[in-house]
Amino acid sequence: MKQAVPHRRRRGSGKRGVTLIELIVSMGVFALLLGILLVTTQGVQRIWISSFQKVDSMQTGRAVLELMSRELTGALVSDRFQLVQTPRLTGLVTTPPAVAANSSSLFWIAPVDTPSRTRPGATSTSLCEIGYYLTRDDAAGIYRLNRFLLAPDSPWYQAGTTAPAWNTTPWLSACDPSLFDPESTNCAVSTVADGVVGMWIRCLDTAGNPIPFLSAAPGLAGATPMQFNSAAPFQMAGRDGAFSSGDTFQYLTASAQPAHRLPGSIEITLVLVDSRTLARKPMLPTMPPPTTAVDIPDQIREFQAELAEARIPAETLVVRVPLTNALP
Repeated sequence: MKQAVPHRRRRGSGKRGVTLIELIVSMGVFALLLGILLVTTQGVQRIWISSFQKVDSMQTGRAVLELMSRELTGALVSDRFQLVQTPRLTGLVTTPPAVAANSSSLFWIAPVDTPSRTRPGATSTSLCEIGYYLTRDDAAGIYRLNRFLLAPDSPWYQAGTTAPAWNTTPWLSACDPSLFDPESTNCAVSTVADGVVGMWIRCLDTAGNPIPFLSAAPGLAGATPMQFNSAAPFQMAGRDGAFSSGDTFQYLTASAQPAHRLPGSIEITLVLVDSRTLARKPMLPTMPPPTTAVDIPDQIREFQAELAEARIPAETLVVRVPLTNALP
């Protein structure tokens, strides 16, 4: 008779199914971690986009200032050639966008390489009429730096034909408004950069001091919007000297002889906002009205503060251009 073998109960391995509560908790933890990851990724993305926009604005600004500096360095003045800061443009820029309120502009004569009309692909150096000015249209989101360039072969080219005075720019006044109209076949204006929301220009004397606006000249207050005119009556001290008053620049009476002198250097400040920010149509502040050349740095800081308060990221670039043909 066989002996009965006792049956051993096989114990479980200790594993059990996941309960519903554990599953819900696990999903919650996973969702939390995923949310943290997404927030971190979005933050990194925003930082990357912001850095890219900053670099883009800086590159644009540097390229613009390099172009302006190159053309401005060789500026010429004489009893027939003139350099003027912020001349009256209301009768010339007659189509939208309008000239930006309170912004500086600059017009002068200088040698520029222009395409040859007789030899395709070749260039020739000519004394051209050059100018830079801002236009602005808040509704359309346009904040544009424009370049005016008129070569001697244009029928409206008048540089050197009429002597300028302290309150006149005959070569610029002779231009037809169609030269400033982007839709005209006569247009002599091109877009240098978009996103330029502010531009300040200061003419400095040979000692590096700001030249007072022309409105500060004796008997000329309020007579002209121009802030500097090479054909105005003034005296400029040398780099190492000053007048008995201690000043390095002084205006003379309107009846005195025109100076026909260039500033020692010209300081240009640009404030740029990237295209992504402008696409949101932010409420941009207006440049403050010009008061004196000495106050311009304070006005720039005021403008920057208003942009920062409105949470509008902007880049500011400054260059000081020495003029080769300025007298020492």
